[in-house]
Amino acid sequence: MNLNQIGTNLELISKTSIMKYLIILIAFSSFSLNAQDCNIQASNEQFQIAYSVMAGQSNDQNKLNNGITSFSQHCFTANQIKLMAMLFQDEQIRLDFCKMAYPRTFDRDNFYDVYDAFQTFSHALKLYNYVQNYSETAPVEQIPTNIVLTYPNYIYPDYNGYHGLSGCTELVSNQFFDELAQTLSTYQSDDELLHATDVLLKDVCLSITQAMKLGSFFKSEIVRMTFFKNTFPALFDQENYGSVQQCFSGESLKKEWTAYCLVILYPKPLCTVTEEGLKNMIKRIDDANFADDQLAIVRLLNKDWCFSTAQVKRIMEEFSFPENKLDAAEILYEKCTDKQNYSQLAGSFSFPSYEEDFRKLISRN
Repeated sequence: MNLNQIGTNLELISKTSIMKYLIILIAFSSFSLNAQDCNIQASNEQFQIAYSVMAGQSNDQNKLNNGITSFSQHCFTANQIKLMAMLFQDEQIRLDFCKMAYPRTFDRDNFYDVYDAFQTFSHALKLYNYVQNYSETAPVEQIPTNIVLTYPNYIYPDYNGYHGLSGCTELVSNQFFDELAQTLSTYQSDDELLHATDVLLKDVCLSITQAMKLGSFFKSEIVRMTFFKNTFPALFDQENYGSVQQCFSGESLKKEWTAYCLVILYPKPLCTVTEEGLKNMIKRIDDANFADDQLAIVRLLNKDWCFSTAQVKRIMEEFSFPENKLDAAEILYEKCTDKQNYSQLAGSFSFPSYEEDFRKLISRN
């Protein structure tokens, strides 16, 4: 069958029919494909990463650049290549991508699937001709090998044996991280890099060390701060956050980072009481006529609020008798926001016996 003879007639056929016609044409063609370069297919997870990175690019040229990086690391199926090819708006760049992808196709016998990615017959035909004339020995577009990445000479924290606060449970493998870093290192724009990390790091468990390495790809320290804040809640060894200060040159950013981490790791209980709120509570206690009524109010308040040691002391001062002070201290102890300071209330008792009872209260809780 002569492709030149059918070209004129195909101009009148719909795009869908054209693609199906091409499939039939290729199925009955007599050419045979040479041995494949790829023996191991990329995993579904690896394909999802490559696809998400390409989809997140702002223009076709960046998509092509990231596609080249992906094919330097993995081999994909014809259907996966078709899905990636459909991300392009420009037909010529889509054609360039498919030409570059063909040598890295795991199942070349199914490559006819890729032709359906094209909107124009002429570009599909050009790809068909390229495939027919492809030779394993002919020069092809060189796919860059993995870049040897270097990272800043920071003092990276050791997460082995870590048992502190954590935002995830199972760290990614070194191989997975290296592939991820290879992909992210290709971005020239901080904004695009930040977007890529939002997509690629979702549900990915990284250590502080790995986050510091990825953070070094950002040129702007302001954008770098945004990256660290975005990733910190899901990092493995969160209490090693202090090491990240090395990633910032200014003291203000270092302080901002530390303050952010402290809020995330050690948030103040939502039940804390403001000064104005405490004054209103004390007034309610003071308005009660009897100690039993005052203690009933304290019990009621303790259901919905938390008090600091200093606030507990001010509430205890509303009671005249030491036994009632002790009752109030016992009621409020469980939800105190700074129990480590509770022993300071021992001086609120004028009789040693009550002070001893108070210390026993703390020791048994």
